[in-house]
Amino acid sequence: MLVVVSLHGVPPQETVSSPPRVMYADRVGLLDIDAFFAAEVLRRPDLAHRPLVVAHDHPRAVVSTASYEARVFGVRSGEPLARARAAVRDLVVVEPDFSWYQELSLEVFAELASHVDIINPSSLDEAFFPVPTAVSDVPHWLAALRAAVISRTGLSVSVGAGPSRTVAKLAASAAKPGKTRWVSHAEAPEFLAAHRLDALPGVGPAAVATLDALGCASVADLAALPPGRLPSSLAATLGQLLDLEEPQRFIFPPSPKSVSVVSTFHEDVSSFPALLGEFERMLVELDARLALVADAASTGTVRLRSPGFSDVSKSKTLSVPVCGIDDLRGLLYPSLAALAASNGSSWRLLALSVSNFSLVYPSSLFEDTSIPRPHRWVAGASCHHSIFGPGTVVLVAPPWLLVRTLDRRVRLLDPASVSAIPPAAADRLHQGTHPGNSSR
Repeated sequence: MLVVVSLHGVPPQETVSSPPRVMYADRVGLLDIDAFFAAEVLRRPDLAHRPLVVAHDHPRAVVSTASYEARVFGVRSGEPLARARAAVRDLVVVEPDFSWYQELSLEVFAELASHVDIINPSSLDEAFFPVPTAVSDVPHWLAALRAAVISRTGLSVSVGAGPSRTVAKLAASAAKPGKTRWVSHAEAPEFLAAHRLDALPGVGPAAVATLDALGCASVADLAALPPGRLPSSLAATLGQLLDLEEPQRFIFPPSPKSVSVVSTFHEDVSSFPALLGEFERMLVELDARLALVADAASTGTVRLRSPGFSDVSKSKTLSVPVCGIDDLRGLLYPSLAALAASNGSSWRLLALSVSNFSLVYPSSLFEDTSIPRPHRWVAGASCHHSIFGPGTVVLVAPPWLLVRTLDRRVRLLDPASVSAIPPAAADRLHQGTHPGNSSR
């Protein structure tokens, strides 16, 4: 069950934040949610153990993800839905619900952050983390972490860990589905040597073609290659990926580079006034999400999807960053109008996003800036909740905050329920509350 609390009327307090904290680790973990979007079985238990895909039910749709029961028949993410249906007679097709998936993802990350100091999400379904230095029995700790996530969310996860991000990624893949895998420093060279080079994260088709031409298919082949045979840029990339000695850097935590709002219509919208009404509703939500992470943004992007699942997008960048509903309307409306005028007369989806953030409140191009902006939260900020008490922001993920409270529990909270506290008080309240200080 999601722990979502919304308590309004919290009195304003002094705004405080701490700068991003950096740490280095020689043991790295990766938590990966198994067949994440197929978690629809949490809402519909009758779908358990059935071949299932998440996709828009349309002749031209593609599969977002597939349950393991569907993968047995060769169904994979990204393939046409028509091909998946041809392969599986009794295939169940479920419409995606990305807002719900985001909440589930954050609940998983909240439980993970209850056990470690820092999490670095790399996507909606996976996050890297440093294994706490106090942990002596890593396999046992990984199993306990996985059990805690399942107990809290009901989602199956796989967890891998090793001396680097590359090893952790490969270990998590080897652990799928629903297991854990620890690769020690001593085991890591042999573990890597057995993997194909195209399995390494970040090694794309062009690099694979170059390596194939040199007779290198695996990491073991690469190790046997005479010095100087690889192009210098590729050698540097592979050297970084395969380095087992360099401590891995973690930032507490990375800030979002953009915020967005996406609306998939229950029925196709076939008039511009109706589309504009949805646009106005989404502006309110987009402004609230922007206010959580930045004072303003200078780039806005609009994306429209047709009933035939063809996407078009248009971006605009201003010389001065803006914020507020009127400002965002001025930034995004021209792109919306241009796309709607030149791309059909009905639409299935509208997405709005802003990026190129500014942390200084701008002079408005379109509205009165005397209206106070909501508090801007950053990771590491000290805060207070009227029920859970003092805490520290672990992750800003609009429209939510992940907050670690004094009991070391990380909760998914509505920003409207949280207020900032002064740094002096925060220092007294948070002493000794970091998970890395214990062996839990």
